[in-house]
Amino acid sequence: MVDAESFILRCAAAARRHHVLEQPGFLHRNVSYFHPNRDAPLDVTVPRNLSFPKHFGFADQQEYRAIFARRGGFTTRQRIVQPAFTFAEEIASARQHERLLKPGDMRRIPALARKDSDHAVY
Repeated sequence: MVDAESFILRCAAAARRHHVLEQPGFLHRNVSYFHPNRDAPLDVTVPRNLSFPKHFGFADQQEYRAIFARRGGFTTRQRIVQPAFTFAEEIASARQHERLLKPGDMRRIPALARKDSDHAVY
């Protein structure tokens, strides 16, 4: 990412333009990589943290994430999930919505960095 700040600002503006966002609005930060047999790097009981931990096997991706939720989107329900439980019925009956952000011309913001190379392609 050549200009991460511009990218984040554009995405946040695009999200706010069409949606009433749950506070604190548009969240972004580095992903926290974790080992399943160790304490989680973030408090996973806090809904705003759920999108940021990722298995350590993907740590070489050095991922950065941005999320937002519409009003009520960070509200969670606690459930005891039995091994035979499935969300299939709930998913099938859910209303479908597409959320498409249009942050504008992005040609000068990202750069393609090949995994097998130290050089970025602009």
